[in-house]
Amino acid sequence: MIRKPANIFDDRDRPALAGYRLAKLEIYNWGTFDGSVYSVQPRGQTTLLVGENGSGKSTVVDALLTLLVRPQTRNYNVAAGATKNERDEKTYIRGAYDRTVGESGRPQI
Repeated sequence: MIRKPANIFDDRDRPALAGYRLAKLEIYNWGTFDGSVYSVQPRGQTTLLVGENGSGKSTVVDALLTLLVRPQTRNYNVAAGATKNERDEKTYIRGAYDRTVGESGRPQI
């Protein structure tokens, strides 16, 4: 008898969890994620985001933060020690990715 291997991502076998769960996050033209659609699919489960320095982990977290937190209380790039005024939606959309700041106090593009 041939048995199909269990799929760890088969949602039919999982118990229903209370609250909202993130199924998929797609990023397009946000910071250095440009030219293609990049996606993360936690499927409602706990997800660990790992990578080398400068690989975009904080950029992904900031994209999610944009969707969940009011603009007045949002603080981007906290993990890198950024100040409140260093990053905003405009710098991410324009593709700024460096902590080198210009005369405006914002990252250079």
